Amino acid sequence: MTLFCKYGCQTAIKFDNSRISTNGKKIPLNIDGTPHDCTSKRLAYNRRTIACKYCTQQITFDEKVKADSGKMIPLNPDGAYHNCAKAPFHLSKS
Repeated sequence: MTLFCKYGCQTAIKFDNSRISTNGKKIPLNIDGTPHDCTSKRLAYNRRTIACKYCTQQITFDEKVKADSGKMIPLNPDGAYHNCAKAPFHLSKS
């Protein structure tokens, strides 16, 4: 199964169990084994919008809008809460 970068650059990537970041996540690698430095991710971060991993709608985050746990809450580009109908935690309620 071929995996592609989730930020839309269409680069084939792979993961290696021995290549873990300091926060414990696997590091995405190019097929040749070099770390994947996604320009699409950097562009998304700079404009502070990314695609929702469940519905692919553009979302953004604001340091001032956080849950009680301290995690930032996803927002639509207009600033409204992103209430994703395809997120697993919503599917369990239906």
